[in-house]
Amino acid sequence: MSGRGDGAVTEDVDLGHRLYRVPKRPIDVEVTMEGGRTFRGRVFVAGASGVHLGRERIIDLLNSSEPFLPMVGDDGSWVVGKGRIVLVRVEDPLDAGFEPLPDVASSTTAEMRVELHGVPEEQAYIDASVPLVGPEGHNRLLDYLNDAPLVFGVMTEAGPRLVAKRYVLSITNRTSSR
Repeated sequence: MSGRGDGAVTEDVDLGHRLYRVPKRPIDVEVTMEGGRTFRGRVFVAGASGVHLGRERIIDLLNSSEPFLPMVGDDGSWVVGKGRIVLVRVEDPLDAGFEPLPDVASSTTAEMRVELHGVPEEQAYIDASVPLVGPEGHNRLLDYLNDAPLVFGVMTEAGPRLVAKRYVLSITNRTSSR
């Protein structure tokens, strides 16, 4: 990989022409695996997504069909099995799948406590919220969770998190309106 000086990293693919280089941007993440092991490093995202407008997001990578997620850290690079990822900390709400929402007085936010299994007790509970946006009658927490792909985003006091559905043991709903 090589840098361009603007923060982007170019993944070199030796196909004989610069046309085939894919610019990527590093995103800092903290990945908690089944068993509680944590990896801190960077994941590289493309400047444009193939499934929505805008740049590729961490949630896109986690919900894609590829079984592994490449990461780079201070001590080297590695790949992690996405099927064993329990939780991912990201800084930008966009990376957790949250689009900027208009400030609407009638919008609802679902407050919840998520209980996870497969991690040590001190990592097992997350107090979080999600904005509920959808057609009338389909903007409940249950609708959000059932419609979410394999990994879904939540907001915590410490920032956005991505949660793998398969590790959710229970969710306690504490809904409030803004």
